[in-house]
Amino acid sequence: MSTPIKNAEEVIKEVSDREQEVGDKSDAVIKPKLIVDGQEPIIETLKDLNTEIELANIGNDVTIMPKVYEIGSTLIDFQDKVNKSGLQWEKFVENNVDFINERNRQKYMRIARNKEKLAPYNFSLDQAECVLSVVDKKAKDPIGDMIIKYELEKCTDRAEDIQAFRTCIYYCMNCEKLEKAGIAFNRPDIELLTKYIQRFNKSFIGSLQDIKNAGGDTIKHLEMLSANKGKSEKDKKDAKNLLPDINTLGKRLTRVIDELINTKDTFDTVKIAILDDVTRKIAELKASVSGN
Repeated sequence: MSTPIKNAEEVIKEVSDREQEVGDKSDAVIKPKLIVDGQEPIIETLKDLNTEIELANIGNDVTIMPKVYEIGSTLIDFQDKVNKSGLQWEKFVENNVDFINERNRQKYMRIARNKEKLAPYNFSLDQAECVLSVVDKKAKDPIGDMIIKYELEKCTDRAEDIQAFRTCIYYCMNCEKLEKAGIAFNRPDIELLTKYIQRFNKSFIGSLQDIKNAGGDTIKHLEMLSANKGKSEKDKKDAKNLLPDINTLGKRLTRVIDELINTKDTFDTVKIAILDDVTRKIAELKASVSGN
């Protein structure tokens, strides 16, 4: 008895079915197993808390902080449970708690560990993260110490402007770095300078130490930087040298205008609004030059 000949559609279907079967088996191998006793309800709790925090989607909303403390504490307890089971925490959460990214997991856990230090000040999520990045972790009340030392009640009132809050907190951090390096400064200058140089890095501190070691006046140097929006006199000179020569550019613009006038068929490509802007800017430049 001869074997019936299959048409093209039947062959394609068989191949597709076999590929699907192989894919299903492959998925079954890759899919993470439930490998910690009682993990299902914990994961569901984490999902619910994470959803609530994400739906709020307001980093400055202090009302979401109880949920942040709760999700952080749940992650800490879960990590302890997983470690005691002899499993690797990072690998476990990668397979089972991937709905919370690594950065947020670390952030929530860190905030939860510092709840006693943070809660009395009614910080928002963004504020709490910012404060923890600069305070002395070893102090009994590092946040309170910082607020008292730098008279920062005004910082805690800036819930609507997280950038202003960060600048306020980074001002404290920068002052602390200068103190530890033995560099003389005036606080008002540092508060203003922090708006332009948010974090004083090692290179910046090193340059100030060089000035100090050479017998220079760091107070005057920092005052100059704050007045120049973080730029030194050398920086300003270099920036000035990088500016194009206005005379050369002016001649080039004149030639372009002459070419446009002589080639009238290009008039339909010229936008009057752009010409008005050019005219206005040239008038402003002329007035500035005349006033100098």
